[in-house]
Amino acid sequence: MFGHGNCKRMRGEIVDTIKQYWRHFLNGDDEAFKRLYDHYIDTLFGWGCRYCRDEETIKDCIQELFVDLYTYRKRLCAETDIDAYLFVSFRRKLAKQLKRSRDLQTVNENFAVEQLVEQLIEEDVEQETIREEESRRLMAALKKEVVELPSRQQEVLFLRYTSELSYDSVSKIMKIPIPTCRTLLSRALRQLRKRMKPA
Repeated sequence: MFGHGNCKRMRGEIVDTIKQYWRHFLNGDDEAFKRLYDHYIDTLFGWGCRYCRDEETIKDCIQELFVDLYTYRKRLCAETDIDAYLFVSFRRKLAKQLKRSRDLQTVNENFAVEQLVEQLIEEDVEQETIREEESRRLMAALKKEVVELPSRQQEVLFLRYTSELSYDSVSKIMKIPIPTCRTLLSRALRQLRKRMKPA
């Protein structure tokens, strides 16, 4: 398993690469646009599943988001927080669509929670040391505990672990200060560890 320093360095390299794609895209590079789409589509889809049961609606909103990006790229800023911009823009489109269909309160937690649980297990446990049976048991138990957390704690876990966003991006998406993000995440992890601790 990589050390914490290696993980941070790798994430930093990914962020730098995405920034390069963004700049190239703004300068008319269609291949960079495709790479941005490939990088974000699964994460946006998983996040959309937290708020909407209709997968086609989620996919349509993602497509609309990227069509708008391509159409209006000359108006976009090279130094924007890309993660926050895309997530907030996507959430706005999805909320508008759900409001139109009077489906604003529908939630499909299963897909997003499964993604989150898989990521938490990867972060905290060396998979090669766990037998398949035990891994399934841990997955089921952790999934059960995650859905018991307050929705804001679930959201901060999803954005930080599954989407691997910075605290700065998470704070912009959730519209809360960075210290509050850290507190929410700390409380969520503390509750999970406490609940998962063997009796």
